[in-house]
Amino acid sequence: MKPGINQSHRCKKGRCCSELPFIIRRKTDLISLWKGNLETLESFRREHFSFIFQNNYLMPNLTAGENMMLTLLMKGEQEEVALKKIKNLMKVVRLSEEVIDKSIYNVSGGQKQRLAFVRAIASPYEILVGDEPTGNLDAVTAQALMKFTRNAIISNDKAGIFVSHDINLALKYADRIYIFTPKHNEEGLVGFLSSDQMLCLKKGNWTLRDRTIDNPMNYIQEAFEEII
Repeated sequence: MKPGINQSHRCKKGRCCSELPFIIRRKTDLISLWKGNLETLESFRREHFSFIFQNNYLMPNLTAGENMMLTLLMKGEQEEVALKKIKNLMKVVRLSEEVIDKSIYNVSGGQKQRLAFVRAIASPYEILVGDEPTGNLDAVTAQALMKFTRNAIISNDKAGIFVSHDINLALKYADRIYIFTPKHNEEGLVGFLSSDQMLCLKKGNWTLRDRTIDNPMNYIQEAFEEII
């Protein structure tokens, strides 16, 4: 994502004011996403993107292990190779191998979200997109999974774009933070992203347009108050 490029995000009234997207690491020029026909874009998404949502979207007719390996198998990975890969990731998120053969109906809510994280990280991707992936989790689990995700992204030299209401998570795990600002147009309320509202982490300090922000939490809260 190139600095200075404005982007809009459509959202329902009352949501865009409080959503906080943050970028963990950037590599790919997202302008290419807007080029080409629908078929080209769908192919690009399958090849380069992986997703984690607030709802885990696990397949109920598959076992936990099959859900985690699904994308790998669809892309031609051998089952034994895929299984080894997810087992290694399961250790990091503290998922017992006993859940591999379990039905999704016999897996707890917290375990399901861990499964979703493993599935997304295991899948080949250039950009990992998260839409409130820790929204239904307790603070300790959310911190652990975001640490796991950040480490995976950085160690594999990939990119991550996340949307979150959790300012603390953003400040702890992001390199850049964009704040949604609402704008009205003929279609209603639109959440707008601007590089003027981008906080950037440089040498351990948060900056705004190259100006050091001593207390980024206060800055973000004040920005929200102005928006609301």
